[in-house]
Amino acid sequence: SELTPERLGPLGITAVVNCLRGYQQSFGEGLATLYVPLDDVETASLLPWLSTVHALIDAQRFFVVGLCLDR
Repeated sequence: SELTPERLGPLGITAVVNCLRGYQQSFGEGLATLYVPLDDVETASLLPWLSTVHALIDAQRFFVVGLCLDR
């Protein structure tokens, strides 16, 4: 299934955090997108990115009530 604002918006999803190095998917206008270049290994640390991810989530909560989902 295609991840588009038209499909995700009705679910309350307003932002995507893409956490995979070398894979930047465009979700089109209407979805805030943050690319976090992490390697897909157990030892990869999200800690350096937590404040950036937190700021994105806070910004979305300020404007809309949405869901936070991981993929």
